Formats: sequence, structure tokens, C-alpha cells
Amino acid sequence: MIFFVTSNRLFNQKRQLLDLNTRVMQSLKMNPFFGGFFMLRNKSQRYKVSKSDFYEGKNFLANQSRLLNLTNNLRNTNKLNTDKNIRFYGVSFGQTTKEAVKHLGKPNYISRKKSVLKNHKILFYRITVCNVNCILQFHFLKDEFFLGVIEVKNTSIQLHKEITDLVRKKYNVQQEDWVGTLVDSEDNTLEIQEGMIQRMTYFSGSLSVRNEIQAQVAKIHVLKEKHGQLNHDMILKMI
Repeated sequence: MIFFVTSNRLFNQKRQLLDLNTRVMQSLKMNPFFGGFFMLRNKSQRYKVSKSDFYEGKNFLANQSRLLNLTNNLRNTNKLNTDKNIRFYGVSFGQTTKEAVKHLGKPNYISRKKSVLKNHKILFYRITVCNVNCILQFHFLKDEFFLGVIEVKNTSIQLHKEITDLVRKKYNVQQEDWVGTLVDSEDNTLEIQEGMIQRMTYFSGSLSVRNEIQAQVAKIHVLKEKHGQLNHDMILKMI
């Protein structure tokens, strides 16, 4: 009997504490200052981007039109030849992921999302260039490095110029303020694009890599056409 009374008393005390806690939280939310705090906190939690979503959203080849443009030699007619070998942050085209990681260290993120390309892997690294945080993308096809991308999102024209000047100096470009595509002796390319987002795209000149990409893109088109025809046939049957 004593045990029952004690248990009942503890239950009532817990219930009173819960009621008190609820009233306190409600009064805080009604307060102009604290209410705003709770709203901001809820909004920040609601719109918080996960690590995977952030990096996957940066994937240069998530846009299929860019994949098509990779093997299009007419992307940029403003071309210059360079006598220096084009490499992406010390990594040469054709190197393996293991060799790249050995040179660069552990990546900040490795893409896990299914790619439109088969046997495609992406390593992401965070670096600082001219006091600005940048994301580097290292793309591998069949464990062979074939594409590097760096994007600088900044409204400062002067900052973009400083970064481009560093690239021009590295590859012995004499033309001041030149922007376009550099080509080395092995047909590797470095394309510089200006705008709100400054982008530099490094692409392998390997014929085997380019042929593989073109073959995979052709298969994607065939599958799309078949899918489109199936949808068309289904609509015809329905009407």
C-alpha cells in the first residue's frame, strides 16, 4: 500500500513538472525576443543543407549538356597553345585515384550519387585561393583522372583577375587579360570562364577517354529516344 502511494505521488510530481515545462516554453515563444529565437532556430534546422547535398550539388557533370560539351571542340574558339604540360593541382591526366589521394591527401568528400557515366568517380577538396574558399573536383573514368574543375564564387572582379593572372603566368600567356582555352602538346585543355562564378575546367586530351565519353553519351541518347517512343505509344493508346 505504501509503495502504491509513493509511486502515485512520484507520477503526480512528474506530471506537474511536465506541465510547468510546457507553460515555460509557451511563455518563451510568446515573448518577442525568445519567440524570434525559436523561429530562427526552426528555420535554420529546416533549411540546413547536408554535406552530401552540398557536394553533390557542386558536381560539374550533373548537367548533361556539360557532358556533351566536353568533347565538342567548338566550345571556345579563343584558343592558345602552351609549351607547358597542363596539370590540375599537381595531378596529371591518367593518374589513378590512389595516386591522386597520395598526392593531395584525404578528400573532403567522395561522390556517392549514381552518375550518368559508368565507372565515374569524383573526389572533392576544399582549398583557399587568394583568401577565398574554393571547391576542387577531380573526376575519374575507369580509375583514370580525366577532368578537373575549380569554381570561385565571388563578386570581386579584382579577385577574379588575380586568380586568372596566376594561371596566365604559370602557362606563359603573354596576352594581358586573355581569357579562353589553353591547349598543351598532348591536347589537354584548360578553359577559363569569367562571370559571377569564375570557372576553370581542365580536360584530358586522351583519345580513348574522349571516345569512351562519346560512346556513353550516344547510348544515353538511344535510351532517351526509346523511352520517349514508349511514352508516345502509351499516350496514343490512351486517346
